Parts: sequence; structure tokens; C-alpha cells
Amino acid sequence: MISRISFRTACVYTAGTSSSTSSHGAAKSYAGSLKCISSITRNSFQVRRSLALPRRPSFIYAPQDVPLLSQNPLHLNTIPHSQIHAAIKSHLNNRTGSTVLEFTTLASNVPWMSREFILSAVPFLRRAGTPTPLLTSLLDVLKIDDARIKTVENVSRQYAALLITTAEFELTEERATRSEFINRFGMQMWREHRFLLIWEAALLNAGLTCRWIVVFET
Repeated sequence: MISRISFRTACVYTAGTSSSTSSHGAAKSYAGSLKCISSITRNSFQVRRSLALPRRPSFIYAPQDVPLLSQNPLHLNTIPHSQIHAAIKSHLNNRTGSTVLEFTTLASNVPWMSREFILSAVPFLRRAGTPTPLLTSLLDVLKIDDARIKTVENVSRQYAALLITTAEFELTEERATRSEFINRFGMQMWREHRFLLIWEAALLNAGLTCRWIVVFET
């Protein structure tokens, strides 16, 4: 029951954030999303008991099990921060046409090791095992020698919606998808994966993180 309430609560807050248009509405939505995440954090022990989550990371998800907006991009979230530039250059050298990068960054207004920073770190450290989204900025990615930038797009809202759809519908209502995931990773990881998808969506809609798609001409 706790897990389902947590998921539904996060969905309500994230949906409310995405519909805000005024500055006052955006501020209320930000506060709501942050309050939602903080509430989950304060009750982490109860949530952990309900979801039967292990105390330490016990599984690193393969990149294909994280939803992506673009087709066959270089997903920087899964690459160690120190290797990002080398990975991008290698990808550019081995492809013709356009190269698509998709990644998440911490919002520039989130102070280092603040409460917001720690809340933002949870899904990335827990799922991917790398702090790349917490250390990478958009400017870092764009500083690639001999690469022409074609487009830069902030897709935070779209990605948040995709995360919620994946957690609440594809992995829940679609029997074949749900069964395949559970058969591969187990019921415990199914619960945890859905929980982290909703958490990440709340971070995006609260403005604590940003999702980007960058296209380079090669």
C-alpha cells in the first residue's frame, strides 16, 4: 500500500508541475514536487520495508532498461564523468551524419551537497552507479573540439512524462512488458525500478534536474 500511495502521490505532484504556466504556479509546483520528494525521503524506512529494498545497491541496470526519448543515442548518464569527452569523440569518429547525445544534468541553481543535491542524487547513484548527471553540465558536453553543434534541446518535461508513463503504464498495465522485466530482474527490482522512475520524474518537474538532447554534425 505504501508503494502505491507513494507512486500516485508523485504522479499528482509531477502532473501539477507540468501544467503550471505562471510564475506563481511554477513556484507552487516546485514546492509541491520538492515536498513530495522530501516526504518520500523522511519515510524512506517505511518505503524501504514496503518495497523490500536492499540497503546497498545490488544491481546496475543496463542502459536499454532506462527509457530514452531519442533512438540509439549516446546515453551519457551511463558513462563515467572522466570518460565523457573521450566517449563522445570516439562516437563522433565512428559515425557519419548526425550524432545524438541524451543525458541529464543537475540544475545550475542547486548548491553542492545541499538537501536538493542529495535528493537529486538518489536515482542516479542507486540505479546507474555513476554520479555523471551530478557532475556534468551542458557546457561541459558542448566543449568538444572539432564538433559542430546542430541542435540543443531541453526535453525535461517530455522525459518526465515518459518516465511516468513507463512506471505507471508500460511496467504495470502492459502484461507482456511487466512479465518480461520481472522474469529478467525479479519482483524486487521491478518495484524499485518503478519507484526510481517516478522519483526522477519529480526531480525534472521540480526543476532540480534537466534532460537534454544534443545533436552534433559529424
